[in-house]
Amino acid sequence: MINDSVERKLKKVGELLDRATFENIIVENISLEKATYDLISKINLFSFLKPSSNDSLDTITTWKLDAYQAPIIGYKTDNEKLKLVSGLFTFHKICRLQNQSNQLTPCLVLPNRPTVVA
Repeated sequence: MINDSVERKLKKVGELLDRATFENIIVENISLEKATYDLISKINLFSFLKPSSNDSLDTITTWKLDAYQAPIIGYKTDNEKLKLVSGLFTFHKICRLQNQSNQLTPCLVLPNRPTVVA
């Protein structure tokens, strides 16, 4: 049996995702949320890199596929900007291929900023 605390947290996550929507967002309107920015500023991102990469395989089709399989997840601010809380590698790929894209990126938009549930 699942602990009551875990069940409450799962219920809150489920409620949050029930209200989330997929929206096409202009790439320039996506930025890192403060907690995400703080996290990546403290880790060694090079440890996540492959020893070699063939960027010639990255096309508009592959990043659209990434955007649905490993979506950018965020919430909108008052000025309609999206603050990224997850999907950093997809965001990086989209930024690299921005000149090939129509600059509209499918993102999972949460109804509000996620909070830590105690």
